Amino acid sequence: MLRRAILGRYYEALFEGDLPRRYVGATWDEYLALVQRRLPTASPRWAAEEASRNGRGDLGRYIDRFPQERPWTDRTGLDYLASRYATVRENRKPGVDLGRSIGHRDVRVIDLQRANISGWRALRSRNLKYMELRLCKTDEATGIEPRCRIDLLSLSLSSRSCATVMCEGSRARRLIVLHKGVFDLHSLERQDRLLDLGVSADSVIGARHLRSRLLSRLRLGHLTLDDDVLETVAVHKATLTHLDLDTTIPFAPSDLPRLPALQQLTVPAFEVHRSAWLRFAISFNGHVTFNR
Repeated sequence: MLRRAILGRYYEALFEGDLPRRYVGATWDEYLALVQRRLPTASPRWAAEEASRNGRGDLGRYIDRFPQERPWTDRTGLDYLASRYATVRENRKPGVDLGRSIGHRDVRVIDLQRANISGWRALRSRNLKYMELRLCKTDEATGIEPRCRIDLLSLSLSSRSCATVMCEGSRARRLIVLHKGVFDLHSLERQDRLLDLGVSADSVIGARHLRSRLLSRLRLGHLTLDDDVLETVAVHKATLTHLDLDTTIPFAPSDLPRLPALQQLTVPAFEVHRSAWLRFAISFNGHVTFNR
């Protein structure tokens, strides 16, 4: 049983950014319950190891209760996938011709950094596990038709032309965008397989263009929480399990639509709505993360 006072203290510490105070006064069972609210797949042994790493030997001492475990492996991560599939990896190469780099190989992983990319047609009809473009650019506006399918596409601080080619020429399941300047979600209109979307930019606009698909995870920042955004979030209420909103203007829990499937919510810690958010977090059946 997780005592309300312990849960309240946990969320107060999160809201204030005082992470060492999160588990003060918690029993082992309460500590484990709090960890598994945040990380539902965390094992008891992992939680005990985490407590020891964070200087909580009083909780870490329970580690002997639990058997040894295999080290956890992120099976969607670049290093894991690159060790199992044909891969193209280039860093700081002035020019990368995808046609030459891929050739006739069944390449499933592409990781390019600081490259000027050409030969986009080599991606036509391909099925990729992972593709990341970091600080890349292109002088070639060629489209990719038929579009390639990608499990995870990451576009990090690459040029607008690179982003346009990939957003229009691919069908991703998971898409992560880190962009400098304004990012218009209208550019994702052709992304008809999306389940998981994360966009971080100086300003994110055009949320209404996400209404034609049903997302399970959505992370957007920075943006203004207006009716356009709220109505878009409401469209996904039946499927949305993870929501992360980094907004420029404070908002209260009551501003959000009802989201019955939601398990994880991340919001800014705006002091003006402190009491409302703490009450909401304590009564919420999942986990709330407050960003400062």
